[in-house]
Amino acid sequence: MSEPSTEQLAELETLRRVNAELLKTKHDLKGRIATLESEAATLESRTEKAEGLMRSAVIDVPMRRLAEGIAHVPALFIAELEKDYRVDVDADSGELRLLTKEDGKPVTDGKGEPVAMAHNALFRFLAGSPEQQKDDPRKKVFATLMRYSGASGGQGRKTVSSPSRSTVENESTQPLPSFGLR
Repeated sequence: MSEPSTEQLAELETLRRVNAELLKTKHDLKGRIATLESEAATLESRTEKAEGLMRSAVIDVPMRRLAEGIAHVPALFIAELEKDYRVDVDADSGELRLLTKEDGKPVTDGKGEPVAMAHNALFRFLAGSPEQQKDDPRKKVFATLMRYSGASGGQGRKTVSSPSRSTVENESTQPLPSFGLR
């Protein structure tokens, strides 16, 4: 074999130099990829945390307050509700709405209107009437969990057949009639 010529040696040196540059670039790019992947993971975890905080502030806290107002055991009520439905916020109005778990569409009452997230509307939809409770065990569960607010709104006078503590305290400010027995 003959000795390589100077041109071949120069070309070999150029190829080695280019190869070294490419290997260095490859190494730098791998480091950059690793850095970007870790930054993406950090951003993803921060996004999940922010979404959790947003859900808590926008959905969970108002739902918990609503449940405290309408249920005997709010946590159990929410757990039972979430078995069949999802609670979400309407993007336009910012109000809570009840959605079906299967397709995510708003739940409607018998008239085709979305069920309002208010005490009486939820009670009518979830618990229904006593006749409906006999036929549907889920309605019976909700009837047991929820308080019924059937007040008419009238502010009639409260009459009690026997004096309660509050009526005794109210009457104590008035002078008692004396019949001369002292």
